[in-house]
Amino acid sequence: MLDISIPHIIGGSSILMALSFVLYGTTIVQFFTYWLNCSKDSYLLKGMVVALFVLETAGAAFAIADIYHIVITSFDNPLLLLFVTRSPAFIVMLEHLTVLIVQSFYIHRIWISKFMAGNIHDQPLLRSTCIFSNFSNLCTQSILLAIRFAFGLAATAYLFRFTIWTQFHSRGPEVAVNGDDVVSALLDAVVASAMIYYLSKRRSAVSTSTNGVVRWILAYSINTGAMSFIVALGAVISYTTMPDSLLFAGFFVLLGRLYVNSFLGTLNARPMLQARMVGNEAVVDDSFELGDVSHLRA
Repeated sequence: MLDISIPHIIGGSSILMALSFVLYGTTIVQFFTYWLNCSKDSYLLKGMVVALFVLETAGAAFAIADIYHIVITSFDNPLLLLFVTRSPAFIVMLEHLTVLIVQSFYIHRIWISKFMAGNIHDQPLLRSTCIFSNFSNLCTQSILLAIRFAFGLAATAYLFRFTIWTQFHSRGPEVAVNGDDVVSALLDAVVASAMIYYLSKRRSAVSTSTNGVVRWILAYSINTGAMSFIVALGAVISYTTMPDSLLFAGFFVLLGRLYVNSFLGTLNARPMLQARMVGNEAVVDDSFELGDVSHLRA
């Protein structure tokens, strides 16, 4: 009989799965906190939040189904752990839909913020150059996001196709999974860098009393961006170096939770940041209220 080390196969992924449920609990709290304070937000933004919550809830349900397979179905037959169930495929698909929504929002906010990062409206040549540069950056970020989503769809298709986990380490899935994780880390770095750069420029364009708020946003952007980068890197390393372990699957589940909680955290932080700016008697325009405060990194 094949010797199967259960702790090695599912130990790490089980820990990350448990952590993902902790983050899902945080998502529930953040969702209802947002819903109690979102009266001034557009229907589009509210719809995005609802869609993300539905996707996270569906992902949690499929994660529970996967845990049931591990703990109950495979209890007296560890060989069943080697078989691929449908739950991981749905989890990966939902995670990529979540990232698509969140990153699209961030990219859109960066596009808007670039036109507010200084006074260029009275300088036609500088404005034209800025528009060209902004459009190039927008295309780069959008292409990276599209490539990441395509890799995610490919990984989902392989999960539906294969029946044994060892098959998932063949050439095709390796390209899909590693490409997905590498592009994810690269996209996180590009979007975070763009936000940090334009927030830094915006800091010199506003009154001194708001600089503390901008510094808080910068710190939040760096920290959350670093977290998602580390998780994506962990998925690459675990998938490449531990082919007989499902640890990489746990990183996939965790990554989606981080994006959603970071996104909701930025929205729920707006009242506190706006109150802080009002307390400092800062003059805040509407673009800053929904721009710099609401487009933080995930």
